[in-house]
Amino acid sequence: MRSPLSHILLLWQSIRQSYFTLNAAPADLGLPTFVSKPSMQPLSPTPPMGFNNWARYECNLDQALFTDTADWMVTHGLLKAGYDTVTVDDCWMTMDRDPVSQNLVVNTTLFPQGMLWLGKYFHDRGFKFGIYQDAGYKTCGGYPGSLGHYERDVAQFAGWEVDFIKLDGCYIKKNESLPESPTLEPTFRQLYEGFGVAIRSQPRPMVYSESAPAYFAGLSAGTGDRVGRDWYKVHTWIGQYGQLWRHSTDISVYKKDGKSRWPSVMTNYRFNIRLARFQKPGNWNDPDFIITGDDEGLTIEEQKSQFGLWSIMASPLILSTDVKALRVEQIAYLTNPEIIAINQDPLGIQGRIAWRTDDDSDVLVKPLQNVSIRAAAVLNKKRTVSTIAVPFSRLGYTFQPSAVPQGCEYLVRELFSQSEEVLKVLNPRNESITTVLRPHATALFKITTLTNLAACRPTFPTGAIYLTSSLLCMDVFNSETTPGTAALAYQCTRNENQLWQTSSVPPSFENPQASLGGVWTDPKTLLWIKTLDNLCLDTELTNVAPAPGSKVVVNPCDATRETQQWTYDPMLGTLFHMYTGFCVEAPGASTAADVSLIPLRLWKCGDQKDSQVWSMPA
Repeated sequence: MRSPLSHILLLWQSIRQSYFTLNAAPADLGLPTFVSKPSMQPLSPTPPMGFNNWARYECNLDQALFTDTADWMVTHGLLKAGYDTVTVDDCWMTMDRDPVSQNLVVNTTLFPQGMLWLGKYFHDRGFKFGIYQDAGYKTCGGYPGSLGHYERDVAQFAGWEVDFIKLDGCYIKKNESLPESPTLEPTFRQLYEGFGVAIRSQPRPMVYSESAPAYFAGLSAGTGDRVGRDWYKVHTWIGQYGQLWRHSTDISVYKKDGKSRWPSVMTNYRFNIRLARFQKPGNWNDPDFIITGDDEGLTIEEQKSQFGLWSIMASPLILSTDVKALRVEQIAYLTNPEIIAINQDPLGIQGRIAWRTDDDSDVLVKPLQNVSIRAAAVLNKKRTVSTIAVPFSRLGYTFQPSAVPQGCEYLVRELFSQSEEVLKVLNPRNESITTVLRPHATALFKITTLTNLAACRPTFPTGAIYLTSSLLCMDVFNSETTPGTAALAYQCTRNENQLWQTSSVPPSFENPQASLGGVWTDPKTLLWIKTLDNLCLDTELTNVAPAPGSKVVVNPCDATRETQQWTYDPMLGTLFHMYTGFCVEAPGASTAADVSLIPLRLWKCGDQKDSQVWSMPA
């Protein structure tokens, strides 16, 4: 039975959550009013795949580039593998609109047959047709933008039988009539919403790729990177209007200058792992193009790493390369059906961090629709060969040895090498999958449970819990198991004291069928958050009045202890303490450059506050 104080606190929580409900769209910007027509079919239920010219060719484009690319993709199996959308990026039009109709004008020197013909060329071969525009008054290349012409441009694209629109965000001016804001976020929201309404007003379904978040990402400087102001806020609304969104800096474009493109790949990867909470079927975080190809800026291992990481994160797989220069080895992994199946899994869960270190290795885990199969990626961040052993427990296999004395058998298959072995596991905390990786290489594993026992399958979301701005991990001080041990934010490591599981309350953690569906995304679900030593996230409070600043600790899990009940709201990113109405905070944590021990506390809940926004396991 709840105490009277508990009832009061729950009422207070309800009021607080109502106060923090996401704000409505900002006031009108003077755009045309559209009548929205609901889509007759779900768009992009799995991550889009295809080709875009930009990162390889930029403005060096013409009709032959796209027809030759499409033909080559058909004859070499890329279309069959799922790369089914060919998108023409910037610089395809003339510098001025038609003076009479105000329509966009195709540069017929580059595209002599025009866009309707090109779209038909794609469709006749089984492709979808994508095109580029900009929400501002000019495109990034200086061509006519769509501002003031949203309905007209979208209707023109529909007339060309376009299937996919990429909308950039250059040349957008602040609208002074909107409520005061330190950034252009309200302006971007109104513009991207307006363009989305224009798309929905057309009877032709068109996938909408939005670049708005990229303009709020800030700059990255390795491990000290920061996210830009209002970056999270943009992500709370972007999925309402479109299906995928470019969230960070452009991937490095092709140059024969001898410089590595690997730092660019890692920058966008780091931005992407901060955003897993926003992703679901039909809403995809887009860390930009796959740049496998003839560029000397990436080694073959780095190219495979990008593809493997993008695949396990369920990111769009959009090639931007000279496809005709792809080697047999590159085509083989780009069309590997097992890797693509992981990327295209219907659950749409972005692979989550099981462990990460700044300069050693990362491990990502992805639940799949088939609960007997789980994907895992192991990234070697070093510039040297590295042997990495990943305990089964880090991958979500956490059965008690006493419950399955005969052990559990798993088929472990590495998808790049297509090597496999059967492993019998008696204790998942002590037994590992071991891989030897070249510099910057990634191993991508498909793990199939062979033993037909529920306990042998992954049963609960398991992995790291980390602050998405600083990338500091939730940690149990000194790996202690003493009741009342402090929970901290600390530099992420491989250590087991940063491994957490979540479960609804009730049922208990002993129920192996409790959470086979993957991550918790319902902000009303009560959660336990525990270590493998059955210590649950708790507070030092018992039956005293709520007080900001109370320490967050771990205590033996107790189903009757209300102070061990939490909720997680993926839109806010906050761990909300049901008993007190406060949120878990790491005071002062804002950048990954901070490697100090930061004791966690309860504090008043903020709105996308860097020290309170967490990523949860899958």
